[in-house]
Order: sequence, then structure tokens, then C-alpha cells
Amino acid sequence: MAVLGALLALPARAEPLPASCRSDHPLEGRVASVAMDGSIVLDVSAALSGPQNTSPANSRENVRLADIGNDEGAHKASFQPALNALIGRRIVAHPIHAKPDRWGRVVSHVEVVGAESISSHGFWLQADLVLAGLAEVRPQGSHVGCAAALFKGEEAARNAGRGVWRSAAAPTVEHRRNASISDDLRGGDPVAGRSAGRGVLSARDAQLAKQANGYRIVAGIVVSVGATSRTLYLNFGRDWSRDFTVTIPVDREAAFREVGRDPKALAGRYVRVRGWMREWNGAQIAVRYPDQIEVF
Repeated sequence: MAVLGALLALPARAEPLPASCRSDHPLEGRVASVAMDGSIVLDVSAALSGPQNTSPANSRENVRLADIGNDEGAHKASFQPALNALIGRRIVAHPIHAKPDRWGRVVSHVEVVGAESISSHGFWLQADLVLAGLAEVRPQGSHVGCAAALFKGEEAARNAGRGVWRSAAAPTVEHRRNASISDDLRGGDPVAGRSAGRGVLSARDAQLAKQANGYRIVAGIVVSVGATSRTLYLNFGRDWSRDFTVTIPVDREAAFREVGRDPKALAGRYVRVRGWMREWNGAQIAVRYPDQIEVF
């Protein structure tokens, strides 16, 4: 229980689970085991009801933690023990989708219930893991704002250099001093007058494509917005064949507009984007969910 104890001993408690992130059909039970992929094997004591009723009581479900991830080598070794420490504990899982994912896992936000709970509902597992630096935020289609509620804890962990952020490159004093829109933000944040942050890559880095093939966070100014019949393009440079680009499927545009994040209105705005980065005409991240883009 040492790792769980470390979570509970953090100097500040993580955010509680927002009401908008709770499910009308929660899944409750005790943690039986933790799979190698980090999903929780749950002994169900209260079955999902209504259209989500896929399993009877006294069955088992695999629960995948929504909106977070960790694949940073040695730090992943700390993530697994933190989950193993939950074996035998009672949890409440709040599914974010009507059906399990392709591997049969119920993707959920999870509250841990027990003596250590910080409210009548318990503590939000994802928020505690993020605040401890054991995971980073990776939006996966939760109700808009759920992942955003985790950003505060991630920012605190990043600034403190905890866990996955410990070995991330720290921002330089020069970046802090010179950050401005006029120099294309080369790592700078014009809103806070500081660098993009520990572990946050600059969209203007000429070597950015070398960081491809991993989940990345990239910050910069959107220079222009382009579109085809199927795809929207957020261009972070004037050479689309070389500079950083973010793509959004046209059929997802309405979802962004509904939350006041119209992709076509982002030209000239400073944003922070997260997702799997590949090398294709420079570095590129494909975005599907509004919470993958923070607008400042």
C-alpha cells in the first residue's frame, strides 16, 4: 500500500470528480486484480442498468482508466504498483461510452471509496495519479471538461518535475525572458509570460519531427487554418510540407463548435495540443476531441 499512501500524502488533494463526468449508470465493485495494460479487473456488485446493462451482478468487468496514460518507461513501473495497491478496495466506475472498447474494456472515470476518501463520493483516481506525476492527461472522448479538469493537476506535477515529468526537458530562463508573439513563441507562453512548460514541445522547433511516434504535447501559435472536404488543418508554419500541423476530421468540427472551440477561428491563437504525433510532411498530430486542444 506504499504507493497508494504516497498518493494520499500529496501536499494538495487532487480535483474531485466533476458532476458532469459522472455516469447515470455507474459500475460498482471491488478491485480483483490489475491487468498488464493497466486496466482494472472489477468484481461487480451492482450491474450497469438501462442500455449499458451488459453484465449481471457478481460478474467481472475490465475497466480502463479514461483520459490518462503513461508509457514513459521507468515511470510506468510506478504506475502499475499504484494500481495494484487498490486490489481489494471498493471503487465506482463511471463509463464514458455506451459500449466497451474493442478489447472489451469499460472506459471509465474511477472513484475510490473507503476510509481515505475525501468526500462522500470518494477520491478521483485519475486526478490523484496525474497530480502524483504517474500519468499524463490524454483526452479520450469524455464529456467536454472532464479531461480539462485534470489539467490543473498535470500542470502542478509538470512544474514540480514529478514522475513522468522528472526527466522532461525543463524550460530555459532565456525562453521565459524572450517569450513573445513576435518571435513565434519559440517555447514561450504569451499569456503567462513564461515558457511552454516542462515536457511541452515547441511547434516552431525545426527538429520536432524527430520526436514523432509517441504521445506528445506541443504548444505554439496557429498561423493559418486550411480545409479539404474531409479534413481541417491547423498550420503552425508557412511551409505545410515541413512545419507542424494538426488535423481534425471535418465530421468532428461541430463537436468543437458546440464548446466554443471553432477550429476555423483558431488562426493567430496560442494553443497547446496533445495526441499521438507522427512524421508526415513534418510533425503532425491528429485530433478528434475538443479537450485535446487548450486555447489561451
